[in-house]
Amino acid sequence: MGDWYPKPRPETRVAILKRAIALVPELAPPGTKNPTYEDLVPLIIEGGCGLRPGREGGIRLERETVSGIPVVHNYG
Repeated sequence: MGDWYPKPRPETRVAILKRAIALVPELAPPGTKNPTYEDLVPLIIEGGCGLRPGREGGIRLERETVSGIPVVHNYG
């Protein structure tokens, strides 16, 4: 919350890749034995980051009907 740094952080990329390969080892190129996050690095085309505000008090998860259409708010 309150972090407006506009560039991707290498340590965040590594943390995400480590979690991804641990959960889904099939993300590694075919034939990779004992895949690690390093096997995913060459597959990355470009890094980026999104900035979004935080929400005090936790997430908003709420259903509302607008013009007869159900809308689910889920953010924060």
